[in-house]
Amino acid sequence: MTSFQFNLPAVQARFGIGCTDGLRDEVERNGGRALVVCTKGGARRYKPLIDMLGDRCVAVFDEALPHCPVDAAMSALRHFILSEAGCVVAIGGGSTLGLGKFVAAQTGKPWLAVPTTFSGSEITSLYGVKIDNEKRTRKTAACRAKVAFYDAGVALSLPRHETVTTGMNCLAHCVEALYSPDVNPLAVGLGIEGVSILSRTLPRCAETPTDPVARQEALYGGFIGGLLVEMDGIGMHHKICHIIGGRYDIPHADTNSAVLPQVIAFNQVALGDIGSKLAASFAAGDAATGAYQLAKRLGAPLSLKELGVERAHLQDLATESAGHIQHTPRPFTQSDLLGILERAWEGRTPE
Repeated sequence: MTSFQFNLPAVQARFGIGCTDGLRDEVERNGGRALVVCTKGGARRYKPLIDMLGDRCVAVFDEALPHCPVDAAMSALRHFILSEAGCVVAIGGGSTLGLGKFVAAQTGKPWLAVPTTFSGSEITSLYGVKIDNEKRTRKTAACRAKVAFYDAGVALSLPRHETVTTGMNCLAHCVEALYSPDVNPLAVGLGIEGVSILSRTLPRCAETPTDPVARQEALYGGFIGGLLVEMDGIGMHHKICHIIGGRYDIPHADTNSAVLPQVIAFNQVALGDIGSKLAASFAAGDAATGAYQLAKRLGAPLSLKELGVERAHLQDLATESAGHIQHTPRPFTQSDLLGILERAWEGRTPE
């Protein structure tokens, strides 16, 4: 067996419909007074859960935004301090979870996560804020959630668009872990399982949004994706998406379905046996085609053009991305990155 190192993040994860019944008890054990953070839409969708906290909720901050702009992050921090809260409860997707991570990183106080999308952010030590047009990230163990509740009963109200795009984001987490420099046998097994779960359950979530079994299994896939990010980090695909998101203020999840198939197509010639396993987990002839067909079936964005990216900016995006990509299984040039971006801009079937 190949030599490897395995670091297990210390996060308690609870799975199952109704598991959030224990959220109030965890608030009592972790500071007693909670600032709830969410989006404005989330404040409406998750009101029953917020109400369940009763007097344990001392304030609600409902101004979470994509990419966690620094102004929103600092505003959440002020609300936390002024409300004299002892912990944060974040309910929602990556934008909301990012606020919980930011407050925890700045104060050292615990935060509790109720993820309703499949970002997996709640269990990673990576957090970031958007300053001007750049998403700046840092790592610290303090920003991992104390407890994460994966409850399909709460997540059923998630709109279809967010369901499919964050699912594609999670898919990228699973795929990139398979060719990280720090990859190990556990990561390979989890990555293949994650892709298989998401390929099977995301169409069911999209076609029958109220299917609790499919959504609960997809939430488990989101957990796997987050665990893999913590174990193996992120690669070419996510670096490109972060650059695009910072420049255009496009939600991170939306760029994934357009970029991921093209990045897989570029890398798959260097994946060997893992590429074959990945293709099989998509039930496709090759992994890039499998990812593209899944995104198409889900109705997820297939091109950067439809997301508002201007073709004239692709060269600048390629240049900027090249300076941030730390590893990829196949050597690349700026010309290669430009080609990937051009194909993603057009939404072309992977070659």
